[in-house]
Amino acid sequence: MNIEGDARPTPFRVMWAFLAMLALASGASAQAVPPTSAAGFSVGEVSITADRFGVGDISRRGDWVGVRLVLKDNTSRQRSVLIRVASLDPDGDQPTYELERTLNPGVEQKEWVYVRLPFRFTSEDALVVSIYEAVVDDATRRLVAGRLLARRAVTPNKGSLRVESEGLIGVVGSRALGLLKYQHEATDAEQSNTDTWHPLGHERSRIVTGITALDLPDRWMGLASLDALVWAVEDSGQWNPTQLTGERARAVREWVERGGHFIIILPRVGQTWSDPTSNELHDLMPVVAVQRNENVDLGPYRPLINARERRTGAAWPRSGVVHTFRRIPEAGAADAMEILNGPDGRCVVVRRLVGAGAVTLVGLDLNQTALSQGDLIDAEVFWHRVLGRRGRLTEVLRDGPGRRLGVSRTPWPYDDDIGGQIVQGGRAAVGVLAGFVMFVAYWLVAGPLGFMVLRSRGQHKHAWVGFVGVTLVFTGLAWGGASLLRPGKVEGRHLTILDHVYGQPTQRARTWASILIPWYGTAQIEVGERNAERSLNAIVAWDSPKDDSSWSGFPDSRGYVIDTRKPDAIEVPTRSTSKVIQADWAGGPRWKMPIPTAADGAGSGVLTVNQDWTRGSNTPLVTGMLVHDLPGTLRDVTLIVVRRQTPLRDVRADLAALETAPLVVANAFSLASWEPKVPLDLGAKTTVPAGQTGDGAALVQWLNSLKPSFSGTMYPGMVPEVTADTARLTDRLTALAVFPYLPPPDLEGGTTNEYAAQRKSTHGWDLGRWFTQPCVIIIGHLGGARSDSVECPVPIRVDGEEFPLTGRTVVRWVYPLPTNPPAFPMPDGADPTLPEPTPSASNGGEG
Repeated sequence: MNIEGDARPTPFRVMWAFLAMLALASGASAQAVPPTSAAGFSVGEVSITADRFGVGDISRRGDWVGVRLVLKDNTSRQRSVLIRVASLDPDGDQPTYELERTLNPGVEQKEWVYVRLPFRFTSEDALVVSIYEAVVDDATRRLVAGRLLARRAVTPNKGSLRVESEGLIGVVGSRALGLLKYQHEATDAEQSNTDTWHPLGHERSRIVTGITALDLPDRWMGLASLDALVWAVEDSGQWNPTQLTGERARAVREWVERGGHFIIILPRVGQTWSDPTSNELHDLMPVVAVQRNENVDLGPYRPLINARERRTGAAWPRSGVVHTFRRIPEAGAADAMEILNGPDGRCVVVRRLVGAGAVTLVGLDLNQTALSQGDLIDAEVFWHRVLGRRGRLTEVLRDGPGRRLGVSRTPWPYDDDIGGQIVQGGRAAVGVLAGFVMFVAYWLVAGPLGFMVLRSRGQHKHAWVGFVGVTLVFTGLAWGGASLLRPGKVEGRHLTILDHVYGQPTQRARTWASILIPWYGTAQIEVGERNAERSLNAIVAWDSPKDDSSWSGFPDSRGYVIDTRKPDAIEVPTRSTSKVIQADWAGGPRWKMPIPTAADGAGSGVLTVNQDWTRGSNTPLVTGMLVHDLPGTLRDVTLIVVRRQTPLRDVRADLAALETAPLVVANAFSLASWEPKVPLDLGAKTTVPAGQTGDGAALVQWLNSLKPSFSGTMYPGMVPEVTADTARLTDRLTALAVFPYLPPPDLEGGTTNEYAAQRKSTHGWDLGRWFTQPCVIIIGHLGGARSDSVECPVPIRVDGEEFPLTGRTVVRWVYPLPTNPPAFPMPDGADPTLPEPTPSASNGGEG
């Protein structure tokens, strides 16, 4: 509102401006929301359709999504255009994701645009796609939007938009290979179909099948919603890995480096993954020699795939092709890690660590029709041991009592605290209190108290003069107080998850931050190192999944442009308030994480584990020293030692034991604090004398402490209204690292209400994969309380300048140990000397 003449607003003008803003606010948000229907938009000079709303046409609210647009220029000349896709952020502003392309007349072109969907986005909402003619700005020599050529609203296809609490696993191929058990849909007898959890466990994972190599996105953000990507097809046609080239291959590479898990099922014939001339991702593959073995008796391999007698009517295949892997001399320790071996001791599942992620090769031909279409691949037996998961996925046929169907479930979010941890309400609360006190004082002095004083002195005829004088005085006090309370510099609060695998060159982090920008206009917020040649980073406005009130928006809603291919900087409207953002970062080590050191503190060391350790033996489980140089004391530290997977079970094993037994042999230790540069003697820490309780308990016992209690320790109040309890905030943030291994619900016990663990903002940020191989995991907390906050490890700048950004960082560090695949069962009476498989002549044995 422009005010002519007197530059100082009078109280009346301020009041009218405030009322006008209230009147506008009711309509501003609605105008800013993208339209909910494509109707009414003319095609214009460019035809616009969307054939993919997410990889495999599946997307999730609150996460990045790749929208593949099909564009056709209906004119007769080639031209450069700007493609813009508009969404909405919590302030009511419109983030507009922009892509520059050259369109050819009469030719359909498929282009990926990457957008973060708000948590409140529904299948009835739409993203507005606009095509502008690209023109060069004379002043900046940059392309800007010229004439509007076409506009259309695009919506997700029916069923393609998933809820924020659901996981996603992508499958390149048409067969799910047993993974559909993670997607188990509840029957009416089990649960309501509107429930968002697995009826027998916690998180339901949607299995996205039918993806082809040509359908994969060309930026890592398009894969960010996936917990894993499984390549499960024969090498032919559109499924051939030779189709995974260029920007699509780069997207997969960057997604893996950022923590993705790429799993490849080798085809029975003609595999080319180990061929550097036809596989652009060859340098990510495990460094092994691959041997193809034909006519292998698959009977002894059954404990790897299906360890129970199922009444499916399908016969177990007699023979098939099995690829085995052998480490070659030039392989480093992390380049070829054995996960599962066959009955002859040769590796059939091998993994390579890549940054924060991994690539896993599977030599078993799971695509064999008898296995894949006969429901013979048991996810609890095979996929649990590859993905790092736990819990029952299918009902078990029992002679005795089964699961009680009367057990109700309560959704239990473990990451709903994020918004509350970064809010900057202190100064606002002081301002509100000061304003209230000022108003009460003004009302008393200008009203009854002032009048009583004047009347006592016989001056009540001057009441109007006194009223005006008091008004002027309090107006000055109000403006002065507002000036004193107004922030003068950029500052922020953050919550960050920081991961590092020892020996890998990449750290990854996700930061949620509330950044106070004390001016009106615009500001550029960027993430990443300055002048980085290669960016793996993204920054975007973030909305809390449980705070709908944050969507009231400002009446002066504005749009701002984001480079959809490189979203590491955004220029946002500012109103002297806070901007809430989510930043994803990956790069070279920013913090000096724990490292093994020699006993005398000089030089490097190694960690070794005692596989035969027993609690109370008065011997160390782990031998070695660790030291860190983090910028503060690491508190509430949990040390997890994963020794190995549990032995595989024979098909005749007890079914109840098969379900309840953990798939990992691991122990957990706790440490109240760990100071920088102070060596931690793991030998002393992991030595548990006989009779001592607590430390060194089996992993499952420690995990049980992370379960919520309906009595009010994890969250107070009545369920299902779940609110944060800061007393156990640390436990919940720690639990996110082990989310796939949280204790399954007790559906056969004596309780009538069981929890359903959920996450909404941290998909893909667990360490579940590490429970499939030996390692040491350290989870600790740096900062947290405002008096103990530390600077954010992620480089974030406003208008090119660093600023105070303090808060809590959850540090997760992993030290890989030598591999130790699970022992193979030996059927009773079987000959321990198994026949050697026949090497394939076509592949020449090893290669």
